[in-house]
Amino acid sequence: MLFQYTYQAILDGRKTTTRRVRKPSDQPVYNDDGKIEAVLVNGREKWHVGKTYSVQPGRGKPQIARIRITAIDSENVTDITDAAARAEGSTDRDDFLRLWVEANGKANAEADAWVLHFVLIAD
Repeated sequence: MLFQYTYQAILDGRKTTTRRVRKPSDQPVYNDDGKIEAVLVNGREKWHVGKTYSVQPGRGKPQIARIRITAIDSENVTDITDAAARAEGSTDRDDFLRLWVEANGKANAEADAWVLHFVLIAD
């Protein structure tokens, strides 16, 4: 998973969630409790609770760490709270929204997003 702007916050333990733009081809898979268990894109698994993923500081860059997805939610990016922004590694909601637009563009300033909760896996 690419974390071009926020990989240091993951390594420092300040970032425990990441939001990703929810695309029209993305499809949630729910478990028996009604919680999102996975996200599919065109029928193929994109993310799955319990699986591990590499942390890459840029496209084509080598892995610098691994994370394990612990939960997946979905919400509009503008609904983020200060507490949730801090879990994203930002200082507050406004800081997060500024970084979101920088990373995802103005066209996605009010996008629906997947909220991936994770833990850093120790070496």
